[in-house]
Amino acid sequence: MFRYSHAHTVKVGARAPQQISWMGSVDVYLNKVELTGVNTSKLTVLKEAEKVELLKKVKQGDEQAREKLGLDTKGRYFLAAGGSMGAGDLSELVKKLLEGTAQEKILVICGSNRKAEQKLKKEFCKQPRVQILGFTTQMSLYLKACDVLFTKPGGLTSTEAAVTGVPMIHTAPIPGCETVNRKFFMKAGMSWSAITLNGQVEKGIQLMNDPEAVAQMVSAQKKQIHGDAVEKLYEFISGEIQKRNRF
Repeated sequence: MFRYSHAHTVKVGARAPQQISWMGSVDVYLNKVELTGVNTSKLTVLKEAEKVELLKKVKQGDEQAREKLGLDTKGRYFLAAGGSMGAGDLSELVKKLLEGTAQEKILVICGSNRKAEQKLKKEFCKQPRVQILGFTTQMSLYLKACDVLFTKPGGLTSTEAAVTGVPMIHTAPIPGCETVNRKFFMKAGMSWSAITLNGQVEKGIQLMNDPEAVAQMVSAQKKQIHGDAVEKLYEFISGEIQKRNRF
């Protein structure tokens, strides 16, 4: 396995970028290249167009995550997440996704909102393309397994999704911090959104069927959101403590 940074995207030997299994063999880091068992003399920097071709493979649902969750490894999945409290009009979102698609499946995570969970299970119990979930400790797996995520622009889910590399549609924000979050993510190209729910659904379906847009969005996420932020924060705090201890 080899790892590479966005700034130093690489290919090995004469292998074409599309022959590399992204999800199975590549981890993305922003500021360093870590190589194990690879002859570095055979590494070359990819051109921008080649990066896009490789990134088109980025998010087609992680098969290993789907197997662990008991999901169809060949299907296409929307994930609708209402945050820890199950906020947002998930019922209307699911209805509109069903109306606008023919085969895609829809996963809905209601968080700790048991009332919303029971309501949605009753409403969509006869719809085989919809799976309603309550609180889960496997959010990271569901993010890896889905193809497109619908979520309100809360800081935690949005950041986790960006670190994972999930194409993202931001739904209506809770006024305040989430309004600013959505503007920041959209301006940086890390998510799409729209004023109305209809517009959000249209954007989500468009993103599901546009691999180049997916590649550009995931690339922007990797550029803006540092997956190793915890380690960097620890190093910074440790360094500051060491400086103070010297005096």
